[in-house]
Order: sequence, then C-alpha cells, then structure tokens
Amino acid sequence: VGIPNIGFIGFGGSVYHWMIAEVTSHWLSEYFLGRLILPSETEMQKEIKTTREFLRHIFHTVDFDYKYYWAGPIEMYLKDMGLTLHRTNNWITEYFGFYRSTRFIGLGEERRIKAEKGVTPYYWYFSFKHTIYLFLLLILLFFIFN
Repeated sequence: VGIPNIGFIGFGGSVYHWMIAEVTSHWLSEYFLGRLILPSETEMQKEIKTTREFLRHIFHTVDFDYKYYWAGPIEMYLKDMGLTLHRTNNWITEYFGFYRSTRFIGLGEERRIKAEKGVTPYYWYFSFKHTIYLFLLLILLFFIFN
C-alpha cells in the first residue's frame, strides 16, 4: 500500500504456499497488465484492519500465518481476476477432493480468453442443485414406473 508498481509473490506460513504463489503470480500479472483494478488506499487499509481483527479473534495472533487456511486467499485472487472459483467439474470433487495443482492448469488460458473476448470461459459444473434435481427425477421415475 502506498508503493506503486511493486509486488511480492509468496505467502509464507501456509502448507500450500506454492499454490498460493501460483495464483498470486497470475494476479500480479493481471495488475501489471492493467486488467485489475485495486481499491483505494483507504479501502486497502480498512481491509488490512479487518483481516488483522479476524486473525486476532480466530487465531489469537495478528501474524499473517494462515497455516491450513490457504483456500481463502486463492479464491480471493480468482474472484479479483473475475475467473471461476469452481476448479473441477462437480461439487463432490470441488469440496471433498484433493486440492492439487492440476486445478490451475488452464488458468493462463482462462485469463487470455477473458482478456481477448471480455468474458470468462464457461465450463459446465455439476452442482449440488443438479444433484438434487437428478435425485428428484429418479424418485419421480421410480413412482411412475412402479
């Protein structure tokens, strides 16, 4: 805050610091390419204060040492870039599957498409809502054919 055109990649203290660094590098690239709009310095200071209060309340510290809470920063960076937060094709693997670097394989291509066409690429996602609809359809079919 207050120093333009400088950025740091890294998130020491997290188990998955390398994945956060991967997404952070894309985020910084978006910023330096002029495709990312940052909030005002006042809003940034407010966010820093809110984060410190959260850390003090939850972890009883003000250090930025999330350890096992690494998914939040990744999702914040993806949201800032306007990219999809769902990195798999269904809710089961999204929330219960392993979080591996393969989730970010197409991140650069997504950014390129968004920059050229102005829209985020669409990937079909089998959501929990789809699961409920499928379940209700199967129940309906069961009662129709029995």
